[in-house]
Amino acid sequence: MAKREVFVSRSDRQRLLELITMNRELNARPNVYLEQLETELKSAHEVEPHEIPADVVTLNSTIRIFDLDTEEEKTFTLVLPAKVTDAKSTVSILSPLGTALIGYRQGDVVEWDTHKGKLKFSIEEVLYQPEREGVYTI
Repeated sequence: MAKREVFVSRSDRQRLLELITMNRELNARPNVYLEQLETELKSAHEVEPHEIPADVVTLNSTIRIFDLDTEEEKTFTLVLPAKVTDAKSTVSILSPLGTALIGYRQGDVVEWDTHKGKLKFSIEEVLYQPEREGVYTI
């Protein structure tokens, strides 16, 4: 599969890199998902929040995905860990699924290695994206 171009807003990148740094300082054990997220952020195409394409998954986006293995559809909002309210409606950016989604676009098929094996799903729709609605700080 060809590598997709991943987009990230300057503000999301800054918040996520700070979160990764803070997590490293608090936890002695390495976290492979944070390493993968950091790698994605470093290679992503960085743009100003108002320039982010409307179909890109950003922090606080609500998205609908389709699991290509289980054929289940899920809808949730991608949030910072402190904003997780429940496992059905919110997903932490630091979870394997959350780190896999940030910066990808509606229509992308995303594969991500987890401790349970490889996740493979398609991003069916970005139902809400703050930047698309003119909300640049959350």
